[in-house]
Amino acid sequence: MTKSRFFLTRLVQSLITLLISAVVIFLGIRALPGDPARAMAGDEAGPAEIAAIRADLGLDRPLVEQFLIFLKNVVTLNLGESTRTGQEVTSMISQTLPVTLWLALYAVFLATVGGIILGMIAERHRGRFPEFLSNGIALLGLSLPSFWLGLLGIMLFAITLGWFPASGYVPMGVNPLAALYHLTMPAIVLATALAAVVTRQTRASMIETMGTDYVRFAKAKGLSQPRVLFKYGLRNALIALVTITGLQLGALLSGAVVTEQIFVLPGIGSLTLDAILARDFPVIQAVVLVVTVLYVVINLLVDILYTVINPRVRVSA
Repeated sequence: MTKSRFFLTRLVQSLITLLISAVVIFLGIRALPGDPARAMAGDEAGPAEIAAIRADLGLDRPLVEQFLIFLKNVVTLNLGESTRTGQEVTSMISQTLPVTLWLALYAVFLATVGGIILGMIAERHRGRFPEFLSNGIALLGLSLPSFWLGLLGIMLFAITLGWFPASGYVPMGVNPLAALYHLTMPAIVLATALAAVVTRQTRASMIETMGTDYVRFAKAKGLSQPRVLFKYGLRNALIALVTITGLQLGALLSGAVVTEQIFVLPGIGSLTLDAILARDFPVIQAVVLVVTVLYVVINLLVDILYTVINPRVRVSA
């Protein structure tokens, strides 16, 4: 399969996935208990007022017509208004999504770097104390709940030591260093479980690669251990790590609710929680749709990155 055909195939598959996701989101939101028209009108509103609001929202139209209007609004980025605040949903997401994106990217960076280092140490010192320590750290990272780790980090590093702020956010465009400073502790909390997965995957992939015939042949040719480790071991481990990192980045975008609540970050996780508590259906629908689109786009980029790391992927795809 040629490179252009490979990209086109993945793009078509992604578009089909997005269409199916749009159908599921549209039907799922309407299956939720509660009436958005009644929520907007209030408990004391009469049937006539509720009916007028339903007509204004288009909820009185046939389901197929509602879906077509929904698709049109999505394409034109007209995601409606919040039933809780009356603010444009597009504006609300544009204000909160960058916070979660920067937090997730920072967490993925820390998890990837830390996990690769620990995994390489474990592979390099098999059967010795560094490997046991690396595996122990990975197991601990998988076992600790994020909410407990966040509260512990606030008590130790914010209150006791005063190294990091306990809450707050500085926009990246205003002061990048201050933004990273405020995001460091939340990013570490969010990255802990992912770093553990990266550590174990790096160790397993490198152990398998370092035992292959071509690696033994490279060593027999006189290549140094560090060169063999990075050129052959780490590069082959990256193929699996790209998948893990890409999938986890999408998961972090949708799973940052707890971390954002603990550190009082105005991200999309906090926006989602507030919308759920208020039954703000337009916001819930828009947030789920945006996260789904990001998830699909990330997976498409992972597939493309495969062809860079391992050209055999596009040949056999």
